[in-house]
Amino acid sequence: MKKGIMATLTAAAFFSGGATADNALLTSHPNLINEDIEIYDFAYGGSGCPSGSASAVMSPDYSKISMFFDQYTADSTTADSGRVRKSCNLGVAVRVPHGLTVALVALDYRGYVDNAPGAYASLQASYFFAGESVGSRLNKEWMDPENPVVEDFLVEDNFRIGSISWSPCGEDAIIRANTSIKAYKAADGGKAEIQLDTVDASSKIEYQLQWDTCQQP
Repeated sequence: MKKGIMATLTAAAFFSGGATADNALLTSHPNLINEDIEIYDFAYGGSGCPSGSASAVMSPDYSKISMFFDQYTADSTTADSGRVRKSCNLGVAVRVPHGLTVALVALDYRGYVDNAPGAYASLQASYFFAGESVGSRLNKEWMDPENPVVEDFLVEDNFRIGSISWSPCGEDAIIRANTSIKAYKAADGGKAEIQLDTVDASSKIEYQLQWDTCQQP
């Protein structure tokens, strides 16, 4: 059975001085739990995630936001041209309590590709806080002119310190991700396929979260 794609976006919250912390903050500050941290909106759209095919859930310990999808697959055999592109643009709005801030620091994609020799598949993404003009970008390609490429993959994108994005201290964060996948057949017609689809037929993107205090201006 084909394994699917899981993309993990890590968002860490820091002291204003830059020191990292873990989720012990939420245990030691119960007033931050339940009503203060939540997903209050989730929007998505694109050929890879039509209406009704996605959902978002926050874990009980507030360390992850999981987004599930049903139809995010690009298969070159589904188009007469043999060239297929699917996209999904996401927006997750997170309630951030007074005195906290969030930074995007890493993103992992786990997935599956099945290419005949000479066929091409790719994964592209950009992700940023709403209001930013430029975020971080990722591009990964798979092609071998002589051999098939059939593999589960893990693509890790760890942001450079100088490129890390920060949410304003104590303000709600809207995390956006614009993603696309492509599958192009080989010159001899051999198929290409790339999936964002888990073994239970739902693909999954996870934002991993850590929380700490920051100083309001």
